[in-house]
Amino acid sequence: MIKLTIFLSGGIGVGILVGLATGILLWIFNSGSRRREKESQARTDWAIKNKQRKEQERQDIIDLKSKGILSEEEMKTKLEEFDNPKPKVHLILTKEYNVLERMYKQEKLSKEEFDSKVDLLKKSIEDGTYIAPKPSTEKVDYSYKKSDYSFKRRKK
Repeated sequence: MIKLTIFLSGGIGVGILVGLATGILLWIFNSGSRRREKESQARTDWAIKNKQRKEQERQDIIDLKSKGILSEEEMKTKLEEFDNPKPKVHLILTKEYNVLERMYKQEKLSKEEFDSKVDLLKKSIEDGTYIAPKPSTEKVDYSYKKSDYSFKRRKK
């Protein structure tokens, strides 16, 4: 114990400890930035690969037309579907299905009525006539306002 106090009192030991602590802190902070850089690079690589895959799929459709497998009309419709894909709507995630299911569970609909209504909903989704609700673009302000939480002294 005496040797440790002599080591720390000399200033050299304190310098070593401070330097060691500083090095460890710098290593921790730099490792976080390297991780973020790797994640960013991975997202960029994914986007590039996804773009190349889509370009290849588009070229495959054109190649099928040039080989005579697809007609001009078929190629145009395939390219149009490729360029403007319909959003996939999952039946059980729709608000209408949930309402029908709730009504069926509350015994307001018979099994036959429920099935027929679900079939109508499926057909409208497959035909593309179902209009999915648009997500809300309303921005919510979560900022802290001091005036909301302060106590005001009442005047008598």
